[in-house]
Amino acid sequence: MCNLRLTTISSALSIQFVVTGESEILKYAIGQLKKIPLKEQRGPQERLHLKSLRSKVEIDDGFQELTFLQSLLSPIQGWADKQLGDYHLQFAEGASALQDILTVAMSARRLLVEEPDQMTQSTEKDQVESYISSSLKSEFSRIILDVESKAAGTHEHPLASLAMETQKLLRKDSSLFMPILSQWYPRATAFAASLLHKVYGNKLKPFLDGVEHLTEDAVSVFPAAESLEQYVITLVISSCGEETADAYLRGKVTLYQLETMSGTLVLRWVNSQLGRILSWVERAIQQEAWNPISAQQRHGSSIVEVYRIVEETVDQFFALKVPMRSGELSSLLNGIDNAFQVYTNHVVDKLVSKEDLIPPVPILTRYKKESGIKAFVKKESVDPRLPDERRSSQINDLTTPKLCVRLNTLFVSLASSMLSSYTRNYLFINDK
Repeated sequence: MCNLRLTTISSALSIQFVVTGESEILKYAIGQLKKIPLKEQRGPQERLHLKSLRSKVEIDDGFQELTFLQSLLSPIQGWADKQLGDYHLQFAEGASALQDILTVAMSARRLLVEEPDQMTQSTEKDQVESYISSSLKSEFSRIILDVESKAAGTHEHPLASLAMETQKLLRKDSSLFMPILSQWYPRATAFAASLLHKVYGNKLKPFLDGVEHLTEDAVSVFPAAESLEQYVITLVISSCGEETADAYLRGKVTLYQLETMSGTLVLRWVNSQLGRILSWVERAIQQEAWNPISAQQRHGSSIVEVYRIVEETVDQFFALKVPMRSGELSSLLNGIDNAFQVYTNHVVDKLVSKEDLIPPVPILTRYKKESGIKAFVKKESVDPRLPDERRSSQINDLTTPKLCVRLNTLFVSLASSMLSSYTRNYLFINDK
């Protein structure tokens, strides 16, 4: 009758632990539970005796008949399940008791699954998954309430705060609870990471469905959500190993596709900014008088204005810090390069032909004193290439100092275009 004694002692010790909280009592109860043999290890007489021992418990709609082991071990497992179903709350101060209570739950389950009419046939993996799922969802709900209560006092979007708090929860779990849970379920960390990725994704989806432009909210939420997703992927790889992580991710993790969505929004923003740059180029060139800025800066003021608006746009682009590919930066550089080309074309288009400024060289003829004089007089009197009043304003505007300012300005503009081409080629090589 060893089973009777061990089971009774285990039950009594477990009840005593619940009352006193003494960890040594729980450890002794675990020792007794582990000594209870499985069904196949019991002798024929002991199996018959245990089968004959029955009890009845009152339930909502009458009575339920239980075996001896069920009557004593079911309450133990029920108590352990309740503790483990919200282990974040029960063990908020530390996970020292988690190992023992989890051992109690698993030891009781091992014995109960062999009992007749046992409703659950869950494996250890299923049992651990149910604990993780229940506890993480409860903790996630508490985090949502906490984030919502602080939302009024912060400029951060609640989804960005929620992503950061969820990542903190994962970091805590992976170092505090998962090493213990992984003893019964090696992929416990991967399961917890994929679960939190999913429940956060359910909150994120309505926001993603509604965002159409790169607003402040999008700039706040996208990086936080991307950081959470990358950390989830890291945990899955560390838990499953590189060989099987891809298969697990494909089957259990539906990615947010933030890079694609964010990239589309960034391209819209880039196109809007490039249109603004081109408008500024047109305005700057119209206001240009081609006077040097200073004795040291012998170029026009318009190129300075163009540089300023380009630099401002580039700074704003890199301040976005949202997920994107190299294609968005390449599009920006192409647009900036085009803006400098437009600017250069404006500068060159304003120039007149040199034939309008310099009379053509007379046609060479054999020298004869009289004919030479006649040709000269004739040329001087009827030459149609001399500047007339119609071109006088153009010529006065294109004096040598102004031409030098234009030339210096073109040099500055072309240097910017060359830098854009070099940067674009560098990105192309690194993207490969």
